[in-house]
Amino acid sequence: MASTRLIKTEKDGTQIYEINVSQGRNKPRRTLRWKSDPNKSDRTNANALKKAAAIFEEQIKAGNLKSKREIKAERAAMPTVSEYGAEFLKAKAAEISTKTIEFYGFMLEGHIYPIIGSIKLNEVQPLEIKKLLADMTAKYSYSTRRHVYKTLRQLFEAAITDEYISKTPVKKEYAPKENKDTATSESSKAYTINELKAIKKKIEAYPLKWQCIINILIDTGIRRGEVAALRWQSIDFASGAVLISQNVVEIKDKRGKADLQINTPKSGAARVVYISPKTAELLKDYAAEIGAYNPSGFIFTQADGITPITPHAISSYVKKIGKLEGIDDLHPHKLRHSFASVSLTHGADIVSVSGLLGHSSPDITLGIYSHSNEDANKATSGQYLDIINHED
Repeated sequence: MASTRLIKTEKDGTQIYEINVSQGRNKPRRTLRWKSDPNKSDRTNANALKKAAAIFEEQIKAGNLKSKREIKAERAAMPTVSEYGAEFLKAKAAEISTKTIEFYGFMLEGHIYPIIGSIKLNEVQPLEIKKLLADMTAKYSYSTRRHVYKTLRQLFEAAITDEYISKTPVKKEYAPKENKDTATSESSKAYTINELKAIKKKIEAYPLKWQCIINILIDTGIRRGEVAALRWQSIDFASGAVLISQNVVEIKDKRGKADLQINTPKSGAARVVYISPKTAELLKDYAAEIGAYNPSGFIFTQADGITPITPHAISSYVKKIGKLEGIDDLHPHKLRHSFASVSLTHGADIVSVSGLLGHSSPDITLGIYSHSNEDANKATSGQYLDIINHED
């Protein structure tokens, strides 16, 4: 049975007790320090001490309480956040692209390790995570903070899977919130329907290759690497369906030399998107222009007619056209933003848009385009209210 003894009384009236529990013959006794609350009555503190002693004894009998030696050995074996981060990146390398690994590494090295990198995994407290994210609010954009939060979530969830910890200190409620100013800024990154129509009109004087690329970007919202990876056999000209099953990624070595890798899309899954009849006709014209081609070959190639065009080349040329035509900030990712924003504000559901964009979860789409989705919800609600309140 547990026993208790008063060790000392502090100046503020706090009493410090030692709880002792015997583990049997030839085994050391286990002890625990307990402090009273000077703001509570003697009776309340006595009951609290009795309860603490009972719980301590129960934990020891059940074998749920580790000795100081066990705790010390376990702590020595427990990696720090930065040490485990290296394991995390190594494991992720088998699942995702090198470019994404580099991005995770940047988030860890630039924002996470400087704050909690030296702390043991099992000693990171929720409040430390909350403070890390809160301190970024004034210095970094919503997008950067969201990426740091996502990296933290994945890191600690992996640590749970690897049985280093039993629960994550990264609470869902710590996810960065997008304020109205940020939402407005994000929406300004997208073109309107009329602006997209004007872009399609302005590029009609440019080579068929670039007309096709920009029209595909506008029609589908796919990534520039996915455009580069398109093959002729990916296109169903009759229905306008386009199979997105690959992604071209540029990897630079230490000397800055770029190497192209053909990977799966970022989500890891193939999907089908759709182009307009006009874009399909442009592709047919482009096919006729280049003459004989291999159906399994890439649509947009470099000078050798075999190697796929680089994502960087797509961005560079699209931006160049934007400058020549006076189109504000024309680049592939803004066209992707525009596809999502216009779709959502005109009533498309978030799940469908997420699928077309190739996001792994609708939550990602909602996190980026919450403002557009809010506008769509407001419009839908307005239509319902008009109907329900209409007087015959």
